[in-house]
Amino acid sequence: MRIFLLLTFISFSAYSQQPNAKVYQEAFESGKAFSKNIKSGRIEPLKNRTPPKGTWTYARLNEYKQNIGSTDIIYGNFLMPSSNNTDISYNLFAFDIKQNSYYFVAVVSYKVINEKLELDRSFLFTEKNILKNWWVNVARFYQGDKIKMIPKKYLLEICPPPPFRE
Repeated sequence: MRIFLLLTFISFSAYSQQPNAKVYQEAFESGKAFSKNIKSGRIEPLKNRTPPKGTWTYARLNEYKQNIGSTDIIYGNFLMPSSNNTDISYNLFAFDIKQNSYYFVAVVSYKVINEKLELDRSFLFTEKNILKNWWVNVARFYQGDKIKMIPKKYLLEICPPPPFRE
């Protein structure tokens, strides 16, 4: 339940109104820049960190690093609005199509205040339960009306694959 609440608050804020096109572009580019180290396998600064319980492990990130360049890895990135429809989160994932599992999901959350972005927080997920919670939120977004808020160029054509086989 606690993990679900964490995901619920990823981008929660009570500021501003629905962002304009420039804000979406900035959030996308800023999120990409913020997460480029993780995508390129530069994970050494995370080695001696203690992550929040159940979120990520260095071992899983290292497994990803060892497999960078594999044709089995697909990447996806997209924007998603927060629960208040004004703030934005950038989502990046690395998914192994052969293992049918995520190496990681990185989320960068931004508050939008007067058409300006302010980094709110970032999250890193490699563990099954938190990945399931993340995916449930993403699936709801892809099946709901909020998807119409995000310009198509900042979305994936289809919802990312679920992190489970059921």
